[in-house]
Amino acid sequence: MKLCHGKLGWKKSTTYTVLRKLCERGILQNENAVVSALIKHEEAQRYESEALLDKAFDGSLLKFLTAFPGNHQLSFKEAEQLKRIIEEATK
Repeated sequence: MKLCHGKLGWKKSTTYTVLRKLCERGILQNENAVVSALIKHEEAQRYESEALLDKAFDGSLLKFLTAFPGNHQLSFKEAEQLKRIIEEATK
C-alpha cells in the first residue's frame, strides 16, 4: 500500500480495490496479506500491449508502428530486429 501511495499517489482504498479486482481476475493472489503474481510478466505485458493497441490505435498494429518512432531514429540493429519480427509474423 505504501508503494502505491508513494509511486502512484493512490489512497489506501484505491490500492485495496485494485488488488481485489486483480485477484478476482486471476492475475494476483493474496494469502495472509502476501500478494503474489499468478501470471508471468510477459503475459501481463502482452495484455497491456493489446489493450493499448485497441484503445489508442483502433487495434491497428500498422497505426502503432507508424506513430511509435516519432522523431526518434531507429538504429540499424533495431530496424533489422523489426524486419525479422515482421518476416516471422507473416509466415
